[in-house]
Amino acid sequence: MNKQILLMLIAFLVFLALSVGCGNRIPDLQKRAEGGNVKAQLELGQTYYDGIGIEQNLTKAAEWFRKAAEQGDALAQNYLGTCYGLGEGVEIDLVKAAEWFRKSAEQGNVTAQFNLAQSYYKGLGVEQDSAKAVEWWQKAAGQGLAEAQYSLGYAYLEGIGIEEDDIKGAEWMMKSAKQGLPCAQAILGACYYDGEGVPKDPAKGEKWVQKAANQGFEPALRFQKEYNEDEK
Repeated sequence: MNKQILLMLIAFLVFLALSVGCGNRIPDLQKRAEGGNVKAQLELGQTYYDGIGIEQNLTKAAEWFRKAAEQGDALAQNYLGTCYGLGEGVEIDLVKAAEWFRKSAEQGNVTAQFNLAQSYYKGLGVEQDSAKAVEWWQKAAGQGLAEAQYSLGYAYLEGIGIEEDDIKGAEWMMKSAKQGLPCAQAILGACYYDGEGVPKDPAKGEKWVQKAANQGFEPALRFQKEYNEDEK
């Protein structure tokens, strides 16, 4: 048998087995969720949300996220906030989105902390408040979330909601860049090019901008093109 055909057959059989397995577990999951099991409610919500082993249904996903969220499950609370923020399975309601993000964030859910920070930064469902955005970025960044580390670094570099501090800004950009976030890599490269918060080092600047460009990050590609043209 042709090797490629064999690999395709194996992949199909694995997919089929997984699909059957998912389908078989749905009735039991539904029963446990209806019985009030919070983990089952969350899992059933995720199943409907992703359409794994069952037809995707965002309305039912939001319903089960709500049941788990009302029992205090932090992950479900963040999911429900996302549903309200994006209008998935419910009508868009940015106030309710922020409320659920807050409930989850206060329990330490790192994604919810970042989402709440973004709500404050952009004034979505809450009064715009850059200082509060920074507070929640700090919490999420402290837990290692690359996007929060980038946002906090940018806040320090630009003095957004906090006193400008180029050194701290570059430090947080470095943490995010090392996790592979291209926008952080590009900004860190610019810091090295300009000596902003770090000793001026064009070679390191080029290295970090290149890392961002390798991921197809458009601003980094544009920067390289303009920089190379200036060098000619």
